[in-house]
Amino acid sequence: MEDPGLLLPVLLCRYHKDDLVVIGFGNLYRSDDGFGIGLAETLKQKAGLAAFTETDLDEVVLGLCGETAKKLVLFVDAADFGGKEGEMKMFCTEELQDQEQSSHKIPLKLYMKLLEKSGHKTYLIALQPQNLEEVEEPVMSPKAEKAMKKLLEIMERGLN
Repeated sequence: MEDPGLLLPVLLCRYHKDDLVVIGFGNLYRSDDGFGIGLAETLKQKAGLAAFTETDLDEVVLGLCGETAKKLVLFVDAADFGGKEGEMKMFCTEELQDQEQSSHKIPLKLYMKLLEKSGHKTYLIALQPQNLEEVEEPVMSPKAEKAMKKLLEIMERGLN
């Protein structure tokens, strides 16, 4: 479990922008749970990265398994890992529990293992949420917004 501010720049300098794939998870109408989807959509629009949401997950993972070019695949989600609200951590596959308690139909660890068997490097970037209440309009807590801004800055610096 690492701080993305320390590990992510090192990883990003090893990959070309075209070899980075971001897959965001969450629900925009549950406040901070929209962190992963919000980040993926922002990266796709502003940086032109290969960024997807969980609705495309099966198609993206299966497509990557058939590619010969090795990618860095970052899964991004809000998750309770016992940290401070708004804190982010990066997890490698081995750090995730086999039977993770989540709202995902298929455990994220299974997707990560599948991609790694195909030669790709995978990580989960998790945000410790402050608020998971239902909201009428997509809006995150100030701590989640600050974390997203920090992560976007880290990624912009690392890809340039």
